Amino acid sequence: MLAQLDEIHWTIADFLYTLFRTRTEQGGPRAAAVARDKHLETSLSHFLCGRTSHTPIEIIQLWHDHPFSYPATTAEHSEALYSFDKPYLEVKHARAAITSMAVQLCERRMLEEVRQAVRGLSMVGRILERHQPLALRLLTSIATPRARSDSKYPAAERQQRPPRLVAIEALSTLDFSHTSHARLLPAARSIMHFACSASHVLWRSGSRTGHTQSWSTTYGMLRDLAKQDAAEIVKLGQDETKWIVGRADNVQQHHKQRERRIGRENVMRVGVAGTVAEVEDFVQEAADLDDKVHRINAGVRKNLTVEKLFDMVDFAHLAEVAALQWLQTLVNHVPSLACYKRDLISAYNTEGDGAKLKIPTRRTRIHPLAPVAKNEAVTTELRDTMVEFLGQLGQHEDSYMRRVILFGGDGLTFENLIKLKNYLRAAPETSEFQRLELVTPFLETWHTELTFLTAIYQTHFESSLTPDPSKLGHSSTKIDQKAPANLKKVDYYKDCWTAYKVLDVRQLDCWRLHFSCDDLEEYFSGLQRAQKQIPTFYDLRKIARTLNRMYATTHAAEDALRGKTQRRAWRHGSPWVPPSTQLTSSTDTVTSKSAADKGTRTPSTRTQLASTVKPVKRATMPIPQDAPFEGDRVLAQSILLMRDTIMSRAMAEAVTRGDIGTVYECMKWMMFCFEGSGHHSKYTGYVLEMICNLELESSPALRDVFLRNWLVNPSGEANGHQEGDLMQEHYNRILEEFIERRSMEWDDPFLREVVAPNVHHLTALKNAWGTGQGLAERRGKHPEPHSRPEVRILLGEYNRSELHSFRRGRTFPQSSHTKDMFSVGVGNLQDGKLSRWIFNSLRAQEGGSNSLHAEDDEPDDEEPEDGDSEYPEGTSRWLATRGQRHLIDGELVFEIETETLGTQWEEIGEDAAGAYDSEEDAEL
Repeated sequence: MLAQLDEIHWTIADFLYTLFRTRTEQGGPRAAAVARDKHLETSLSHFLCGRTSHTPIEIIQLWHDHPFSYPATTAEHSEALYSFDKPYLEVKHARAAITSMAVQLCERRMLEEVRQAVRGLSMVGRILERHQPLALRLLTSIATPRARSDSKYPAAERQQRPPRLVAIEALSTLDFSHTSHARLLPAARSIMHFACSASHVLWRSGSRTGHTQSWSTTYGMLRDLAKQDAAEIVKLGQDETKWIVGRADNVQQHHKQRERRIGRENVMRVGVAGTVAEVEDFVQEAADLDDKVHRINAGVRKNLTVEKLFDMVDFAHLAEVAALQWLQTLVNHVPSLACYKRDLISAYNTEGDGAKLKIPTRRTRIHPLAPVAKNEAVTTELRDTMVEFLGQLGQHEDSYMRRVILFGGDGLTFENLIKLKNYLRAAPETSEFQRLELVTPFLETWHTELTFLTAIYQTHFESSLTPDPSKLGHSSTKIDQKAPANLKKVDYYKDCWTAYKVLDVRQLDCWRLHFSCDDLEEYFSGLQRAQKQIPTFYDLRKIARTLNRMYATTHAAEDALRGKTQRRAWRHGSPWVPPSTQLTSSTDTVTSKSAADKGTRTPSTRTQLASTVKPVKRATMPIPQDAPFEGDRVLAQSILLMRDTIMSRAMAEAVTRGDIGTVYECMKWMMFCFEGSGHHSKYTGYVLEMICNLELESSPALRDVFLRNWLVNPSGEANGHQEGDLMQEHYNRILEEFIERRSMEWDDPFLREVVAPNVHHLTALKNAWGTGQGLAERRGKHPEPHSRPEVRILLGEYNRSELHSFRRGRTFPQSSHTKDMFSVGVGNLQDGKLSRWIFNSLRAQEGGSNSLHAEDDEPDDEEPEDGDSEYPEGTSRWLATRGQRHLIDGELVFEIETETLGTQWEEIGEDAAGAYDSEEDAEL
């Protein structure tokens, strides 16, 4: 063949060029196709399609590896491999030409992918996989380490620096450098930097390298998003087919001057922040303003009695929920019974069983409002605040929709709104808009839960040094939990855990007594090893109802105190030996430093069960010798503690599950306890006002729609519901951190136009960022550690002291008597407190006394409101410990936050001036 080529003066290159060319050399781009016979076309087709013994790529591989294909080493004839600059058609040596052709074709293809990718507006990973598969694959290959051949380390997806994630991050940065329009991921990074209050050094460096946008571009983007959201809020407020629920709360930040001078004093900056949420399942009858006003003016609340209040509480449902609490504790702490967790969760989520009114799992659409620099405690400023918030909803005096607008908050906000409406109602010459007839205040639930938890601690804690095992202070000391810094307002997450853990162990001790065993885990494991059938879920639930009646009801406490054991199957313990005089005298010399001694007082008493004594001189309360005590005060006090704590935990868990019916029932039950606590009668008036509002002065449609939207679910996940005021508190925390670093007022444009309207986006982005990177289990929270040592210690202590066995005559003279908040509260209401509250509330609606409380109430030892915190400076005003609660497999778990947001806002600058990422961004 080579000889024949020589005869016609052809080279191998001439032959191959002629063989594979498809157009003639004459005619340019419109040259005619080369004519070949059928046999040659078939042979070429088989070869190029890889249907021959040697494929085309094998030939190219041979060319690439052939020794003659190497470029010359001399300077004048050398050619670079993998050249991007010199067109590959001009490269002479085979190896250099092949490698240059490969990289130039890849470059051309990747540029085409970039131009296609920047047109998409979906998730970054899907965009890159669809439009830039080649570039993503190449970068993923670069980021993937070489697999080890050692069989001891099998191939698995890399956990640290996942190659695909690294490639997506790198490719998005490259695309952003190519064009500023490809900024989906860099913009998200920029907002993340903004939410975390990143240093100006990170902003400048990230913008320079294309990792993030510049500060000015991010500022403008957030401002534009805020404008869009503000327009959407106005549209929602003016849409007849939609409805919104508003929430407001006071915000404050103590500004401390770094250098004190005259005119540069420390100041407390006070304001009001708010949010609105879109209402689900809305019917227009619910917002009928005329119907609402008519029902209020009818004064139906004047016929309210304690008996009617009792009828409004579903005690049967609360008893069923309490029984499930007993069963839940057993199932969560005994591994052999873990098979019943699914049945337990099903019972909790079934309406008519463990649930009263279940809210569907769906995401609540939240819209924050721009804050105002007003003090809600000042009536005129609160009115200006409400007019401002209504204006942001598109409601103005000259143009507004005549329908009910729900606005809620904590106890202080709720009370101030009602007082404001009563004041304005005394001016009939003003318009209904000026009188705020549109606004219907409502009480939020989280501060109600917090207040009840505070009442539990004030009633049951006493002191860390108390010898009485029924006291909460005794149990918390045994497991090395410090007393609350202030019993007037406890640390919610920390003290919730302590109270609920003590409840768990006391319930386990009662279960232990029922099964007559020392170790529940060993008992049920022994049944399995002996191939005996463990009790069914139905049987255990029946036992739980019995235990609840024995150890967690008001009647059980009364029977234990009076020594009536005929109706209760309590185990009788060893004979009670009173503490010796020497021991009593020695304890008298101890002065407790606990806040319990500072946060309690001695109220008037009605019965022996309700009596309480301030524990200062403990030797002054001897048992009267002429009337020997036949009951068991320690058992009775433990029963009361379990009853109250069960209601607290039942309400907290019902909130998380979205069971608003159970939440409302617990709230009505707690109303009696607030009245009987001696410290929180304000919340008696708050809850009574809510009961009258919902049960007597609202249409069935309004009541149903409100209950279904009382809670919020910002995440849209199952068991993701939370209280509206708790959500607002989390948003307030972010606003306060911004204002602390910027040294500005609450009506500063930066806060109103940039930060506050986007606070929900900032929160959602921080929570979701780690999830998108596969870091869902590490979100800056401290997961709750196991508590097996605490359980073991408390079980041993309760077993030693025979806490839940009846021991006739058992009492600790040096310990205060726990009052039955529920019974005392019922008695107070029956003795005239309810009638006086009704009289005052009706007179306030007519422009008279403006109070939510009975006129002759003694001053309460109320917990400090948000503006009167007694925590040390720099500590959060509502929580000393920040965290969240979750329901995991039916168990309430607390996550404690371990990180705070560091900021250097003052270094960034007060305005949004600065270089944009491009001229296109400046125009935008």
